[in-house]
Amino acid sequence: MREVLRRLYTEQPPTAPPPATILDLGCGTGVAGAAWALALADFSQARPPTILGCDANDWAVAEARHTFADLGLRGGALRTEIARLRWPKGPLAAVAAFTINELPHAQRQTLQKRLLDEAAAGGQVLVLEPLARPITKAWWDDWAAVFKKHGGRADEWHFDLPLPERMHVLGKAAGLNPRELGARTLWLAR
Repeated sequence: MREVLRRLYTEQPPTAPPPATILDLGCGTGVAGAAWALALADFSQARPPTILGCDANDWAVAEARHTFADLGLRGGALRTEIARLRWPKGPLAAVAAFTINELPHAQRQTLQKRLLDEAAAGGQVLVLEPLARPITKAWWDDWAAVFKKHGGRADEWHFDLPLPERMHVLGKAAGLNPRELGARTLWLAR
């Protein structure tokens, strides 16, 4: 997440000021929202934005709260499904990391419209998914075309970074290249 944001902000810096709130959709343990908040603080030398995470899983919500507190970040997490979430007033940064692929088609379409509306209102939107095509086969190409049509971009990232030994072992055991991190992203910011 950090490397993706570093490249995006370097290659296509947003013209709007940094958002006051990061909305982490399907937040899991909160690492995507936390990484974005810390990256924005590094880039702008300002106080990190507040994070609002949402997830349908009680354990994940509790872990996200711990993540934010442990990193000294302002924010919290709510147990709710994305479709039922009342979005905070924007403009804001919205991230969906490894989330869209888990939604049913109708909810994906509703969320896509909401994300496009947020970007049109001056927000920033980042969708981050794994490189593996079968996971996102049903929707990725359509979403990428729509994001590009609205002035966004779709990227595939490969980062050669030193990884902790534990990640190296886990990656190798899973049949992955343990020397490289990667992701696919959709980015839209005005």
